[in-house]
Amino acid sequence: WAAGTLAQAYRPQLPDLSSLTLLLPAAAQIPRLRRQLTQHCGPILGPSISPLAGFAAQAKSVSTLSSLDCKLILTEALRAHPGAFPDQDPATLAEALFSLFEELSANTPDLAQDEARFLARIERGYGAQLAQASSEAKAIHLLWSAYLRDTAGRSPAVAYTQQLRDALTTLK
Repeated sequence: WAAGTLAQAYRPQLPDLSSLTLLLPAAAQIPRLRRQLTQHCGPILGPSISPLAGFAAQAKSVSTLSSLDCKLILTEALRAHPGAFPDQDPATLAEALFSLFEELSANTPDLAQDEARFLARIERGYGAQLAQASSEAKAIHLLWSAYLRDTAGRSPAVAYTQQLRDALTTLK
């Protein structure tokens, strides 16, 4: 489908598609797209095709902390806020929260700045206001904010998002 659409949209430029940059979710998709482009267009001077991660890495505008470094930073944040999850081992909890915070940072970074919006999103997700969920959500928000502050934009998800933004500015 994508190859046919590209062939039709860029027919006037055929056989030279070298000015195009195509971004795909995964590198494994690149050979298939190249084959399909050749089937639809015949012999061509092909476009630049990159996976998103590879494209973002070209920018390398932000140094990235390792997952281990982030988990250690999160462990320290948990120790600094012992009331957030009492009677829990900070290192074990940091291991579990790291994935959650990376996912939140990648998908809803704006919620980190606004506790009320974060709590409203949690309430919508549960379908009702639950007192326990609300107190846990406040603790999660507090720790997520501390995590973002302490990693200073260098956690894997935040750094990747920034590198992708920076790389996208290089496109025409």
